[in-house]
Amino acid sequence: MDDQQYRSSSGIRRALLTAAIACAVLAAAALMVSWTTTGSARLAGGIGSAVFGAVAVFLAGLWYLRNRAAALRR
Repeated sequence: MDDQQYRSSSGIRRALLTAAIACAVLAAAALMVSWTTTGSARLAGGIGSAVFGAVAVFLAGLWYLRNRAAALRR
């Protein structure tokens, strides 16, 4: 892998990690909403927490696989 390919894949890995962290923060915020409210807001917070949590785990998994593959290629 040449230097240019490594830099471009580094940007992708950084973007994946940033997106995973943002989704985890949104999942935590939605969980707090589901704990502190009642009615439809509680339901929406619970569903949002589950969805953002799943997306965060998926993106973190992609980041891990790309990071590991880049480390093995070096």
